[in-house]
Amino acid sequence: MERHELGEELLTGHPLIDHQHQTLLSLIDSMAEAVANGASWPLMLPRLQLFVRLLEEHFRSEEQVMREQYYPDYAEHRAVHQHLLQQVRHWLHPSSEPTPDPQTLLETLYAVVLRHVEEEDLPLAFFMRRQARC
Repeated sequence: MERHELGEELLTGHPLIDHQHQTLLSLIDSMAEAVANGASWPLMLPRLQLFVRLLEEHFRSEEQVMREQYYPDYAEHRAVHQHLLQQVRHWLHPSSEPTPDPQTLLETLYAVVLRHVEEEDLPLAFFMRRQARC
């Protein structure tokens, strides 16, 4: 099974943020392995709950860094965080809708992390590096 590692091109240079990104990816990898081994939705739900808790913690960390750095796009970046959390939280209550297809769930979780790093966190990292040189 393919393991997802953050390549150099996706590292922000902030040790905590990079570590949290890799932790999220590793958790999704473990979920993918469980699905490949036939895990049912009831077995996946606690892992999804853990993912959401770690994602919330990660976003709080990022938002703290953005405030400390006086990041000019803080409000927009935080709004993206809120949207992504809403996107994954709805799966925590499967009784309100059909349980998600495991493959769709995994693809969405990978996209949440990888696309967010690429589209939102790398510009933040660039800003922080630029600020450090001033």
